[in-house]
Amino acid sequence: MKRQSFGTALELPPALSASMAKDPYAYSCFARLSHEQRRDLISQAENARKRSDMTAVMDSLLGGGSVSGSPYRTRN
Repeated sequence: MKRQSFGTALELPPALSASMAKDPYAYSCFARLSHEQRRDLISQAENARKRSDMTAVMDSLLGGGSVSGSPYRTRN
């Protein structure tokens, strides 16, 4: 599967792209992140080896977890 490009030369791993395609809210959360936060999230997704790892990455994006110590917004 081809990697999706997002913004300033960031490419989304296929699993992250597919996960965000299933949930428009996830994409909007990702879009609000700073460039550095996006890079951190992408790095975590690239290192995900199991489905549970990818679930944890998405939970950090959607559930107010953190990537490199930066809190993300939660659903209201």
